[in-house]
Amino acid sequence: MGKKQTKTLTLSVAALTLVLMATACSSNNNQSLSSPATPTITASAEPSPSPDEVQNGEEGDNANNPSDNAKVKTGTGQYVGLADNNSLEIDTPDGPIVYRINSEIADLVDPWDSGISVTYEYTEQEIDVDGSKVKQYIIQSINQQ
Repeated sequence: MGKKQTKTLTLSVAALTLVLMATACSSNNNQSLSSPATPTITASAEPSPSPDEVQNGEEGDNANNPSDNAKVKTGTGQYVGLADNNSLEIDTPDGPIVYRINSEIADLVDPWDSGISVTYEYTEQEIDVDGSKVKQYIIQSINQQ
């Protein structure tokens, strides 16, 4: 290869690299590669109220925030594992669902093996993600069966 061809090739590669970097870092590239059914959510899960508080109709700090006063539901399924420090996956009769968790629940389930049967209590919260309403499921308590 001649000196001119080497120089042209080097400049072409450098220009292509700059174009790719500019495209990847541009502010117009706001689309996520994940599916809309599993958005990244930054809300944190609140610790569950004690059984006495729930029976007495009190929910501590949660009583001040109407969005946190969701009805507690019960579910069963097969524990799949932690998705990250803030969420876990359970294979339910309706299919796999990712639930938000707090640090105490993360510490509790971290040593558990995948595939164990679990019962759990959770709440649903509807949140706005890029203009769409998405249900967020938040584990309040979880136990091995």
